[in-house]
Amino acid sequence: MTGYMTLTPSTNYNRRTIRRMRRHGQDYDIVLDQYMKDTDKPAPFGLICKCKKTGVYRWFDRKRVFVPDFDRVDVPTFNPDIVQYTSSQELFDDYLDHLIKTASRKGKEQYLIIKQFA
Repeated sequence: MTGYMTLTPSTNYNRRTIRRMRRHGQDYDIVLDQYMKDTDKPAPFGLICKCKKTGVYRWFDRKRVFVPDFDRVDVPTFNPDIVQYTSSQELFDDYLDHLIKTASRKGKEQYLIIKQFA
């Protein structure tokens, strides 16, 4: 797997961002980085990271954190209006396995289809 990245609060951070970083640390693996297809702007709350300290998947708002540059790998999308990238294909596969375990019966079918194309 790739090395972790350190996320830092941006100038627009709030108290919730600081509490989350104290609880889970600042070292994360980027699981999904989402952008709007038409405008190439980051999607709101479109950053999913896996914490190195606790192993928990967390959503971040790009307005609240500064994300360093990383090598992007294209991955299949859940929504046709969004383009998704990851830092490692293995991280994305682990995330899909996590979603398949926690999703309801109806939701599992969608994630299984995406896993086949990943």
